[in-house]
Amino acid sequence: MNIYFFSPQHVRPFDFRFLMSVLKVKKIFSFIPPQSLDKEIVTTLDSLETKYCPSPSKQVDFYKSCVFSICSKIAKVNRANNSLQYEDMNLYEESVNFSPKNNILKTDDENILILAFCETGMSSTGIIWTPQFHFDSIHKGSTLRDISREISNFSCNLLKKRLGHSKYNNRICFFKLDEYLMRGFYYNATNNKWIEYWSLNNKGRRNPFMKFISLLLYKTYPEVFTISQNAGKTVFDKPYPTSEALKLYKNFKKEAENRQEEYEKDDDNNDYPIDGFLEAYGDALSEEEYDNYIQEQ
Repeated sequence: MNIYFFSPQHVRPFDFRFLMSVLKVKKIFSFIPPQSLDKEIVTTLDSLETKYCPSPSKQVDFYKSCVFSICSKIAKVNRANNSLQYEDMNLYEESVNFSPKNNILKTDDENILILAFCETGMSSTGIIWTPQFHFDSIHKGSTLRDISREISNFSCNLLKKRLGHSKYNNRICFFKLDEYLMRGFYYNATNNKWIEYWSLNNKGRRNPFMKFISLLLYKTYPEVFTISQNAGKTVFDKPYPTSEALKLYKNFKKEAENRQEEYEKDDDNNDYPIDGFLEAYGDALSEEEYDNYIQEQ
């Protein structure tokens, strides 16, 4: 089973129902209220089993209810002798935690989508971070809490507590895409880490997950998601990531590269900051050496 964390920022609203179909999504939990979504997306959500978060102040309760709903199907509750016992329904035997593509192609599992706005940040030195689906105003210490990590970690821990084993760590694929729908990550529960995922084509070439989805959309709905020939190559007429998202992502990467260059330049020029150099070696310098060093700065 796949549990997707998905942001609608760069989805064509008309395409949303087709995306839900090829992703095999049957249930949706939306942290985004309907009034903040395009009408076509809301229409699709209304046709599926969708639950909305009542308000930003209820987001913690809502994320917990998402987890309980996910786990209730796997660990069935039985009452015996005035106590609760949990029965393992042994679901998702053909599913793996590290490949959403495998789970789409090789299983008929009913997948779940967590709809929330996403933002990818970068450090001052140009390191691009894993995309975050933030709660609106909830912090853990000084760190923003991430919906995708909270739901993934809580689900795995709750199943282990109820069933006494961790086999679903290897069966459920918690998978998130950045806001550009360019980079994808699956959750490794053992190490509590997100690992970048690439879909491999027939030639072993790495492609973004959404390029595989573009192909799946074409194969499933060829009358809607058409293809063309351009310079002898087959191209999707309505690709994912979209051309707009791809342009923004390239600009984002360029900004990261610029920050890295600036950081490396500053690092090269400041191997011996004046205060640090003089503090370390000032007493050993002659007056002439001291004057020469100051003039060179």
